[in-house]
Parts: sequence; structure tokens; C-alpha cells
Amino acid sequence: MGIRVREFRVDRGWGVDALARRAGISRTTLHNIETGRTPTPRAATLKKLAEVFQISVAHLFSGSAPEQAASRSRGFDEDARRTFDRHTNPMVDEVRAGRPRLFTGWSGENWDELYSEFGVGGALTFEGVVQAAETINRKRETLQQLSIVLDTDLGEVAAQLIATLHTMVEVPPKLGSTPRAQSSE
Repeated sequence: MGIRVREFRVDRGWGVDALARRAGISRTTLHNIETGRTPTPRAATLKKLAEVFQISVAHLFSGSAPEQAASRSRGFDEDARRTFDRHTNPMVDEVRAGRPRLFTGWSGENWDELYSEFGVGGALTFEGVVQAAETINRKRETLQQLSIVLDTDLGEVAAQLIATLHTMVEVPPKLGSTPRAQSSE
């Protein structure tokens, strides 16, 4: 991964000092990443580097800078993201082994969601994994219940309620972006 960070830096014409300053990390930290002395940098550091390069963190793990466009079209980004998530959240495996009932009936999508969670400053703690898993379970149960209600005579009422709640929490568009098209019904 250090080689890829260096390739992205050189591709943009930046020196070590320039990238370290832009990312808000120390020159030593960057040097250690690029030389392989720090083979698994902190998630927060990787996030800062990815933001400066304007790429996803997964791209730091998936090929050299010139290969990025080609790898995206071949579907490697998803695999790289999964690999990154699993390496940066090792506590998930520990909780999974210690509390298997918490994960009963989980899909691959549920696992991807859990592994992609981050705590304050990086990977999840044991308690953070448990809390995130419980939140995912609560969401799964609520969606299952909603699915049942939608198949009854109360389905229209439920759909209207969800639409109203969604409108209440919907994030307004960013300044300068085009507003969503309104229905003409």
C-alpha cells in the first residue's frame, strides 16, 4: 500500500512535505507508510490521505494510480473495500466468536455494513461492535415488520407514514446542486 501512496503522490507532482501538510499528518508518518515501516496505518490516517487524493480509501489498497480507472470497471473496488474494512476492524471477528447469537441470520450485506463502521478515531471497540450489531439487528427487524404491514390493509397508511418521516429527515441538497425533480401528479 505504501507504494500506491507514493504513486498517487508522485502522479500529482507532490513532495513528501506537500502531501503530509495537505493531509494533516507528520512527514515521518507519511515516510513510514511509503517505505513500508508502517504496513497497516491507522484508519484515520488512511482516510486523510484518500481525501487529499480525492479517492476512496479502498483505492489505496487496489492497484497503482494508472490502474485505478481500469480496476473500477472490472469490479475490484468492492473487493478492495471489503478487504480494507476487514483489516481495519479486527474486533468484529472477536465479537463474532464470543457472541455468535448476535449475528444469527445475517446476510453478506449486514456483515459489510458492520465491518465498514468506524468509531471515534478509528476501528470499533468491543462495545462499539456490539452496539453497531444491535443497531443493524433493530433495523432488520423493523424492515421485516414493515414488510408484513405493507402486505395488509394498513399498507397504504404505513407507506404514507414512512414517506412523511422520510421527508422530515431528508438532508437538504448541497449549495449549488440541482434540486430533485418534483413529481407532477
